[in-house]
Amino acid sequence: MVDYFKVLEELTPCEYRECCIYALILIEQSFSRSLFIHSQTVERFCAIMYGFAYKNLSEIDREGLNLQLSALTGLSLKEFNHVESTVFSAFDFNLNVTEEYFLNKVAAFEKEAAADVVTQDMCFESESSVNSDQLFSDDDQSAENPTGAHSEADGNESSTSE
Repeated sequence: MVDYFKVLEELTPCEYRECCIYALILIEQSFSRSLFIHSQTVERFCAIMYGFAYKNLSEIDREGLNLQLSALTGLSLKEFNHVESTVFSAFDFNLNVTEEYFLNKVAAFEKEAAADVVTQDMCFESESSVNSDQLFSDDDQSAENPTGAHSEADGNESSTSE
């Protein structure tokens, strides 16, 4: 889905990048609506929500957006407009989001993104610090025998190897 939203972002000028957040808010709000979204139409639904977000935020540059989105979704323009109108009516023709709610969502998304970056960095660091051929680190091996004493089996092996 991330890649799909990147494709959607490429359709609009860079000054409207907040459309993704707005679209995600609308998608979240759609969960409380009487909409049925089939697993095979999720991308179409996201495109419609992105279109709503863009149209709501932009007073200009809207011409041809539905044509681009319909091509992206594989629908004819007539089909796309029909589905868009059905979704719009399910929202009771109200796609407004308060500024406060929007800013709270932006802050939450930024916080989550920062946490993901930290998690990815930690995973990368742990992957790079362990040799892939090494099953156990030296610390793991000494942890098995915390006193440092050799077991009887270890002693037998060392005496037979001498």
